Amino acid sequence: MAGVIRLTDPARIGPALGQLRVLLRLTQRQLCAITGQKQSRLSVWETGAETPDLRSVLRVAQALGYDLALIPKEDA
Repeated sequence: MAGVIRLTDPARIGPALGQLRVLLRLTQRQLCAITGQKQSRLSVWETGAETPDLRSVLRVAQALGYDLALIPKEDA
């Protein structure tokens, strides 16, 4: 089973994706080639200057080998 990354702050999504990219030894240029994103966009997401939209998060997460799961904040 793959690891789970739990993010409770939407502003941390871009930096978390950047950390995954680095762990997987991909350059921004390589990831952009896979996802079709512009490198300048990826850079501002990874620094936390902007938050990516959901479609972009899904595309980048999939390219990094992760799925996005929505988990309730509190146990039901």
